[in-house]
Formats: sequence, C-alpha cells, structure tokens
Amino acid sequence: MVHQALYEKLKEVAGSRGKITYSELAKSVHLNRRRLGQPLEEICRHEHEQNRPMLSVVVVHKHDGIPAKPFFNLARALGLYTGNSNLEFFTDELRKVHNYWSSH
Repeated sequence: MVHQALYEKLKEVAGSRGKITYSELAKSVHLNRRRLGQPLEEICRHEHEQNRPMLSVVVVHKHDGIPAKPFFNLARALGLYTGNSNLEFFTDELRKVHNYWSSH
C-alpha cells in the first residue's frame, strides 16, 4: 500500500512537469524528511509493476538538483538503469515521467 498523500503530490508535480526537493515534499505531506525513503521506494515499485516510469524521479536534492543515491540503486535493482551516468538516467527518466503524467 503506497502512502496516498505522497503519491498524489508526486503525480501533481509530475503532471505540471516540475520537480520538488526532499524537504519541500516532506513538509507538504507532513512527514519527516528522513522518513521519505521507504514510501518513495514503494511508490517506485508500484509504478514499475504498472509499467510506468519511476515517479519519484521528480524528488531531488536542492544542492545538485538530482535524486538521492537510493533512487539510482533502486533503478539498478529493478533493471532499469545499467549505465554509468546518473545525470543521463535522471534526465531520461524525468522526461518519461513528465510525458506520462502530464497527459493523464
């Protein structure tokens, strides 16, 4: 079962072709920032099972503008990321998420 408020916020951000920082996301759904990891992973696994791109790609660090290392680790575990460029994978996955959710 995914965290519904978190899932809805991610869909909103993706649908508007945006990004959100971890701290902004945590505040918006009333979670401690350090407690985002597990629900974000569950959402990504759910999306993968539905043959959709990794929705949590829209959640980024404010200092470098890309997701945290666990995002990339999960992408590798799911067999989605086999390359060496986190930035390239991030850019491609973000485009897929924006394209999907902006049309749904």
